[in-house]
Amino acid sequence: MTRKCCKRGPLKQLKSSVCEYVREQLAQHVYNVRHQFRAYRTLKQSIETNEAVIHVDFSENYICKNAVEIQSAHFGGSNKQATLHTGVAYLFGEHQSFTTISESLRHDPSAIWAHLKPVLHELKRRHPEITDLHFWSDGPTTQYRNKANFYFFSTVLHQMGYHAATWNFFESGHGKGAPDGIGASVKRQADSWVSSGVDVPSAQKLFDFLECGNSTTQFYLIDPVEITEFDALWPSTLKPINGTMKVHQLHTDDEYSVSYRNLSCFCQRPTLCSCYNLRRHRFPSKKPHIVRSLHLHNIT
Repeated sequence: MTRKCCKRGPLKQLKSSVCEYVREQLAQHVYNVRHQFRAYRTLKQSIETNEAVIHVDFSENYICKNAVEIQSAHFGGSNKQATLHTGVAYLFGEHQSFTTISESLRHDPSAIWAHLKPVLHELKRRHPEITDLHFWSDGPTTQYRNKANFYFFSTVLHQMGYHAATWNFFESGHGKGAPDGIGASVKRQADSWVSSGVDVPSAQKLFDFLECGNSTTQFYLIDPVEITEFDALWPSTLKPINGTMKVHQLHTDDEYSVSYRNLSCFCQRPTLCSCYNLRRHRFPSKKPHIVRSLHLHNIT
């Protein structure tokens, strides 16, 4: 529990504590914020025809509702919720926003890749020339910045036919961007239907209404079964990467292998530079028949 308490001491000690905090924590934090946004902006401005920049984020769950409800429906867990995973794909000369919807409330790595799978397949179908992907997201440890997501990142993309990819994290507390605006737009549109007398009681109904609407955003419905299928695809003995909380960029160009560093860098793109303490890590390979089943399932 967090509570407010008084702490007394001489002014000299207070000055010393503030200076120490600025030098050791705040200065590094501000530098990381500015560096990551600068790398993000530069990458989008210099994108090549074989690249795509994909900015993703989980929106706050949408609470499904009916146009007319009894009083007790406003309390407790009467109304279902729908998970919204939003994002924007920036390509050479164009961009496309997307939203994946599911009745599953999971936001873990298995859910992330179940939500990304139809988006990446559609991207590959429409733009077969794209071989390199650059993901950007915030860095919560329960979602994007953990060993399971790193493992899926180093395997699933290669099985889908992509050659190389990076996953970049904005500094903690500074991950807001276009995906948050898409989530707000989707919720506002759903609420406007409810206000006009339309019931939106489930994720399926939400998807049906959004897909039929006049929107430039692409919508996908994710079955909870697709999420549970990913649970069996990563080893239970997987070990975390040392210094995970300081990692701001992952790179993979070989299955089960990742390179990682403290800050994002694209100074020698498409080749990999050694800036910002580049290190390498290799994951243990999963059983071949399980990996093949994912590959075949994606093709069909």
